[in-house]
Amino acid sequence: MIVTLLLGVMTMEGKPQYRTKVWTENGITYYQPQRRINILSGWEDYRHPFQYKSLSQIIIEEWKREYDIKHNPKSYQYEKI
Repeated sequence: MIVTLLLGVMTMEGKPQYRTKVWTENGITYYQPQRRINILSGWEDYRHPFQYKSLSQIIIEEWKREYDIKHNPKSYQYEKI
């Protein structure tokens, strides 16, 4: 039973937290950054899609940075000027 519980925890933490949804409409490819809200409710979309994958990746990197600041505040040092 404990092994089953541990395997369930490992698979939940192993799921991706961020992804890019891709689709083509009228010959234009769109990239929609998404992040996982929680395991049950699914994914949250960014406000609007982009035509360039690099812009979608920038949003995902910003979300990762925000998550790190929120959950690991000790790893960031701030200087007062």
